[in-house]
Amino acid sequence: MSEGRYIYCIAECSEKLSLGKIGIDDNDVYTIPCQDISAVVHDCSRKSHKSKGDDIVKMWTMTHECVVESAMERWCGVLPLSFDTIVKAEDGRSLEGVVMDWLEEEYHKLKENIDRVKGKLEYSVKVFSDTKIITERIVKSDEDLPEETAHTYKLKLKDTLRQRIQEETARYYHEFYKDIRSAVNDVKVAKLKGEDEQGQMLMNLSCLCGEGIADKLGEQLEKISSIRGFSVRFIGPKPPYSFVGAQIEVK
Repeated sequence: MSEGRYIYCIAECSEKLSLGKIGIDDNDVYTIPCQDISAVVHDCSRKSHKSKGDDIVKMWTMTHECVVESAMERWCGVLPLSFDTIVKAEDGRSLEGVVMDWLEEEYHKLKENIDRVKGKLEYSVKVFSDTKIITERIVKSDEDLPEETAHTYKLKLKDTLRQRIQEETARYYHEFYKDIRSAVNDVKVAKLKGEDEQGQMLMNLSCLCGEGIADKLGEQLEKISSIRGFSVRFIGPKPPYSFVGAQIEVK
């Protein structure tokens, strides 16, 4: 017996429709409408999707994204929800009734968020800096710093040099952010994740782009990557998960 409804997304759809057995574990995916919006769901148990196997969780996540993408191909206005969003039965009420009540209660917030992301996709942008190259550039351009500092900074950075590096990277950050923000519809700043093979992460952004906007974003990223000491990692497009809105909570 199903005691929950797994919600993939909210779509601008006023009809109860079946999307077929495209859900997680080949579940039948269908819509539960309320006014002119619908929850795209499948029947499930109350339990969250947990597994000791990373491959299984990855497969579930990919299926979730595929269902959302299928909904986006069908309807222009789609608000993707995060993986494993489940509405559970309560007080003997029907699950469809619980979902419809939630849609009714959150209708204005959901519509506002759908309108904000309608026809738009998300791109992940990460900018990395090469500290050594930036340090060498500072040393060469600053008469107050000796040349040998560039060769010994890994052992003991002088306070002055450390401060100049912080100032320089902050200047680039604000410059890059301004250029990227001007090229897209919206931006969310994500947590930095340190250093990897591309260097020290300077910024980690999620960018919301409508039709034709991604090309403008690409132009700005090409400019950034052409500056010696900086590289860019660009991933997308994908459904705009980062722009759902913190106020959207499924009870």
